[in-house]
Amino acid sequence: MNFLKQVQNLLKQEVLQRKGRISGYLLSQSNEIHLQTTISRLENIKQSPQQNSTLTNCATSPDPNTSSTIVGQIEP
Repeated sequence: MNFLKQVQNLLKQEVLQRKGRISGYLLSQSNEIHLQTTISRLENIKQSPQQNSTLTNCATSPDPNTSSTIVGQIEP
């Protein structure tokens, strides 16, 4: 999870450098929609590991029209 937070910080720096351009907007949206969601879910799992012994659909796209889905499984 620390790795994801480091990637997120680097992504935020890149967004600032590309402010006002479409590429900056797209990177910002990727961060907010995908990366931040994944980090939040992992933090929730870390806080209550007994309730989450099996993790399925770790991160899915919030847009039902997209087909990209990351599926992970953690077993104790």
